[in-house]
Amino acid sequence: MRQCPLCSRNTAGVKRHLTNRHGVENHMELGLLIALMTGWFKGHLDCVVCDKKRLSWLDRHLANMHGISGSELTKLIAMAKEEYIIRKLADLEARGPEPSMVSELDLDDATYAKPRSITLEDEEPVSQSPSPPSDTQYTEPPLSAPEEQATASTSADPGPLPKGRTPEVPRRFNRTMVGQALQDYQEFHTVSEPTRKDRENGRLRKSHATRFMFHMHQKCPSNRFVNMKLIYNFHQIRQWPVVLLSQKYTPTSVKNMMLNASRFIAHVKVFHAETSGLINAQFDRILLQFKKLQKDNSTGELKPINRQSNMIRRRPQVNLFKLLQGYLAGYLGILTGHRPVALTNLQKDKVLQAEVDDNNRALVWVDHHKTDRTFGNAYMALLPHEVDWLIGLIEVSTAHFGGEQCPFVFQFEGKRLYKLNSELKAAWHHSRMQGQISFGLIRTAIANQAKKHLPAEERKLVCEAMCHDVSTADRFYTSVPEIGDVSFRGTSGNSYLLTGSQSTGH
Repeated sequence: MRQCPLCSRNTAGVKRHLTNRHGVENHMELGLLIALMTGWFKGHLDCVVCDKKRLSWLDRHLANMHGISGSELTKLIAMAKEEYIIRKLADLEARGPEPSMVSELDLDDATYAKPRSITLEDEEPVSQSPSPPSDTQYTEPPLSAPEEQATASTSADPGPLPKGRTPEVPRRFNRTMVGQALQDYQEFHTVSEPTRKDRENGRLRKSHATRFMFHMHQKCPSNRFVNMKLIYNFHQIRQWPVVLLSQKYTPTSVKNMMLNASRFIAHVKVFHAETSGLINAQFDRILLQFKKLQKDNSTGELKPINRQSNMIRRRPQVNLFKLLQGYLAGYLGILTGHRPVALTNLQKDKVLQAEVDDNNRALVWVDHHKTDRTFGNAYMALLPHEVDWLIGLIEVSTAHFGGEQCPFVFQFEGKRLYKLNSELKAAWHHSRMQGQISFGLIRTAIANQAKKHLPAEERKLVCEAMCHDVSTADRFYTSVPEIGDVSFRGTSGNSYLLTGSQSTGH
């Protein structure tokens, strides 16, 4: 049995498991993953103890030059093999193979093809034996575009790191103040008896903090990571989320990276303040800047609506108008959980004449919807900027898309839209979201979360706000229960499956 490097499951059919379960289609990637699982391949390995490269007999080198034998020798050879294969996977991905690669093992590796270098001298004494250039240099990965790689060696600005890649660091980086603080930060967040997942989380936290430190180092190359003074640059800090978003990271990933970087700074403030080169007031200012950036990033989901609202005013085009309708319908559907018929029956006068409290929060009513006879009028409690979005849609609709005589908010060419699923799907895919979306799926997600996490009284309030009762939610919206939640085994060994108020023996 071999352990799969992608899902950690033990399997006997290595090739079948990779192709059927993980969909590996690239033959070169498949061969490298099989070699990683079995350890059977031919290649020249690098010594993981010293700086010798491309050794034909690594076992003899470790035994004769370093005096290593037994289980330690086996462990180091396995480590060298893993580094060799991961390096090959990174080189393969850099070439953009077809079919595309499935594995992401190379993303945790720090090896890149043809790196360009910025000298980083070490403050500690160097051993008498000559060291290769890679030990005394900070190497940066190549730029993503091939034409930029040709001029990389003459460029003064290292440029942003590619998506998913941890910066390549020399071995002596770990002996600097920043390197030791990063290692201590990882160990601090790792439990005493870590599982594999705990170790991965620790490495991820360190990777995010390392990425931030090398981003700050681009504007302060004279600082050789001997202290934390290089992070006292607020303009460079503000640019980091912009750089991450330009590399196609999702707002959630950017939020996690910023959270781990700010936690690293707080960790240094508490445990490494004496050697950091910064005082507490400077740490507080940096953390305050991170808090502001995290708050801005948390409202990133609102930016597409603001962007579409501004764009449709400058260019009143049909496709932009449909996208704005889809974004607003999806937002209101997630906010209120209403059926799409409640949105399509939303009238302009109800928005423009909505009841407003002292904080400018508005209560918008919908007279007609599917269950109005049972639950009465539907309502939407909206904040001021949400009301402004609807008013903007009304103004654009009236001025450019035939809404002068139509009383409804969601209309086109004077006719009310009866279904908003097509607009919702267009906005969903425009925002580069994966999978399928519909108002039914949104209502199902809300009903499921209410059932799982809210007490009965609060769940009833949510159901009433969505204009259905608890029994309707259980019948149409909540997911099918797990078999472990609805079955039990009697003393006679028979298994019973509960179905409503009845039980059927099997």
